Amino acid sequence: MRWLWWLRLPLIIITLLLAPNALRAMSFSKKQRIYTEALLAFKSAMGNPQQLSSWVGKYPCLRPWLGISCAHKLKDSTIISLKLTGLKLEGFIPPSLQNLSGLMALWLDDNHLKGPIPVELGRLKELTSLRLAGNSLSDNLPSAIAVLPNLKELTLANNHLSGSLPHEGALSKIPQLSLHGNYGLCSLSGMFNLPACDSMFLPPNLTSLQALDSFNSRKTREAATVGGDPGIPTLTPSSAADAPKTKKPRLVAIVGGGVCAAVIVAAVVVIVYICLMRAKRSTRRASETGSSEPSNHVEWARGEGSPRAGTLSPYEAQSLRQVTFEELEHATSNFNQSNVIGEGGFGLVYKGLLQDGSIVAIKRRLQDPSQYFIQEVAKIGQIRHRHIVRLIGYCQECRNQLLVYDYLSKGNIGNHLYDAEGIPIGKLDIRQRLSIALGAAKGLDYLHGLTPPVLHMHFKTSNVLLEENYTAKVADFGLSKLLIGGYRAGPSSGIDCFLDPELNASNGFSERSDVYAFGVFLLELITGREALDRNISDSEPNLVERAKSTRDLDSFVDKTLGENGMEALRQMMELAMRCLETSKRRPTMNQMVRELELIHDREMGHQQTAGFGDEIDAVALGSDLFK
Repeated sequence: MRWLWWLRLPLIIITLLLAPNALRAMSFSKKQRIYTEALLAFKSAMGNPQQLSSWVGKYPCLRPWLGISCAHKLKDSTIISLKLTGLKLEGFIPPSLQNLSGLMALWLDDNHLKGPIPVELGRLKELTSLRLAGNSLSDNLPSAIAVLPNLKELTLANNHLSGSLPHEGALSKIPQLSLHGNYGLCSLSGMFNLPACDSMFLPPNLTSLQALDSFNSRKTREAATVGGDPGIPTLTPSSAADAPKTKKPRLVAIVGGGVCAAVIVAAVVVIVYICLMRAKRSTRRASETGSSEPSNHVEWARGEGSPRAGTLSPYEAQSLRQVTFEELEHATSNFNQSNVIGEGGFGLVYKGLLQDGSIVAIKRRLQDPSQYFIQEVAKIGQIRHRHIVRLIGYCQECRNQLLVYDYLSKGNIGNHLYDAEGIPIGKLDIRQRLSIALGAAKGLDYLHGLTPPVLHMHFKTSNVLLEENYTAKVADFGLSKLLIGGYRAGPSSGIDCFLDPELNASNGFSERSDVYAFGVFLLELITGREALDRNISDSEPNLVERAKSTRDLDSFVDKTLGENGMEALRQMMELAMRCLETSKRRPTMNQMVRELELIHDREMGHQQTAGFGDEIDAVALGSDLFK
């Protein structure tokens, strides 16, 4: 019977050799199952929306799941990014995302998400980019997220976050940090342009409950340091249960009740005082302007149409300021010519410094006061998006109409593509141009997705501006209604190249007219040249005409790009030509966003989560801002 052992020996050897591979396969299968369960839990938390219909099957890394990128290694795959920006997702962020342990980028910005930010996201130690801006997230910022070791980008703007910031020293080291628009947030150190948590004058739009919570938090911190040791932590409910019991519980209860009552009374007094001061300030402004026009808050309620659901909170609506003419005079040194940074259809544009320290761009024109101006400004001021230049405030006094915008120090894209003669200067590489195109497309798509749609009607390269962190933003939307006669085709000019040639008396502006202008914008990004070349005569073809007749892409693209990204440029060229088709055949801006995302992701590859903050030369103060 010993010969049977000799027959079994090869089987034993083969089993031993295959065992490690089998274990690895089992491990791989288990890992993918964890990924799948985490993502399907996320899909369920969103209500299983149609946007995530591609999320089917067992292996996210083996078939295309929308917004998911994987890093493939030998016998292993890891999800490294989940990017679902601007998909109108509704729901809450589930804690299950903590199981995507290799995640480097999590982008859920510009959706309709609610609820708190899960503390479990603080377990994603590989995370370098977390974008949650433009939602309705509430509660505090979890401490674990603030101290993520590899975090390079954290954008939480325009949510409903509240409370004090945790680990402010760690947050200050994050290169790209955006917190504005969360009117319940405060800073213990007064950093990040947030109100100090220990200020007696709480933000005016906090509710009484939030005011009481902030007040109580301040008192608790003060009590914790009374003994002279600032390092003594405050007792949480769980730690308080473990603490030695006092010998005089009744006395403690009485004292505690008295303190609580005093805190409540003090909070109510502070809130009533603030409300009275705001009412007094509003009355004074009305008397100074001598205007009988209703307040901007009333006009928002009466305005025709509204943004899509979830895009505007009461706090955001109140953020549009009615600035006094006196403050704007002071901000611009009495509208000194040295502060002029451009001129457009609305008038001169000044760089100014407001009393709160904000640097702004102020557009000014002389015009008789009108109720229509207030109504249109109120509508523009309601619109908030990552890729749209924000209107901060307005003024209508002394036959002046003024608009106050965020100031973007990097200027418009044209200044990075070509010089004063329209000749390419090569400041932007292909990846930067793709990112700019995608950002501008998202801005236009957002405007078109509002109810009713907002048409730009004046889109061109000089109206796409760069933020300090190189985010592209669309400017000057909504101003056409404020200008007499709007924008119509006229004498040959640089603007005409962006005008839809199908515009006439019977066929007015539409979303597809903006799409046409976006196609011309893509041509400028591809060639590095101005749409209407100033070095050619009127009889020679402009950029659009040359694009339609070109048969050699190599001779058409910007030579400063070299051989880099030719496939991406070819695909951009195809998109541009689709935008320049007849109106019925043009794509929507939403389709353009999807196409550009695919091109962008293919070009960036797995470097897209690491290349934050590419260097672009700063634009001089006299740049064509908002022209």
